[in-house]
Amino acid sequence: MSEQIEGNILMEKSFNHSIEANISSWPGCNDYKGVVISLGCSHTAGSEIEGVGDSDTQRQKSYGAKVAQKLGWYHLNYGICGGSNHRIFDLFCDILCDIESNYGYYAPIRDDFNYLFLIGWTSLQRLDLRYPNEMNEQWVQGWPMSRGDENYIPVTVGTNPLMIKDVELRKAFMEGAAVFADNVIMANRLASYIFAIQNIMLSSPYKYYMFNAIENFYDTVHTKLKRPNEDVPETFPPFRGNQLIYNNIDTKYYFHPTSREMNYYRYCTEVKDHKNVTNKYWHLGEAAHEDWAELIYPEIINAYPGLE
Repeated sequence: MSEQIEGNILMEKSFNHSIEANISSWPGCNDYKGVVISLGCSHTAGSEIEGVGDSDTQRQKSYGAKVAQKLGWYHLNYGICGGSNHRIFDLFCDILCDIESNYGYYAPIRDDFNYLFLIGWTSLQRLDLRYPNEMNEQWVQGWPMSRGDENYIPVTVGTNPLMIKDVELRKAFMEGAAVFADNVIMANRLASYIFAIQNIMLSSPYKYYMFNAIENFYDTVHTKLKRPNEDVPETFPPFRGNQLIYNNIDTKYYFHPTSREMNYYRYCTEVKDHKNVTNKYWHLGEAAHEDWAELIYPEIINAYPGLE
């Protein structure tokens, strides 16, 4: 694995970590108190900060990297372009298991080493497609921004998944996605992820902080949501599970979960008046990432006094 350090940012050239490697292999690791592990979608990845696409350079300028810089910690950016909330939760579980088992790439190097999971939840309208190896060449072209799983493809409902080569399979998947990515189902699933992480971390020595990157929890719980292919929006009753989660969110570790303005995208575009950089995929520039880091950093410190 080829890596290099610029400042306190770990630039990963490969996400296929050797099980023999761990944090002790990071240059200068003993100089840092911990690592910020950013999980989220393309906004977390810092996409389009310097142009279309994904790159390590852009990831160094993302809000997660800026929070890590403020702490003086390492940063690992696992933002996935087009990634779903399910994929975010999967990555959280995978990484936490490695840390807990003292095994693999994330194994702690000393007892006082800190981990902060910085989690930016994304749109409900996203699904995962993970295909078997035998389908690879015939059916699917790899998603270069899968971050560690070449067989993983993210798909957003209503968009054309061009990575599916076969036209008929692509059409069938689009039609199926509109059914399986039902707003009610996806909102309840997101609520279960939030509640699971919150409860897992209650008995964990590790730290976490959540926020909404695009949509907000208020919208998924309280507003009328329209099922795909239906003109009449549904009201709140199907969201009883969500209501339970909403009532039990620990807002100490979740930045304004019910605020319409306090998600990353809306805050940066409407409150701070940042513009889309390329007007192609609706991503923002480095100044927006800096503003968001400035906004949430004091809240993270309030949640964990003495973290600095």
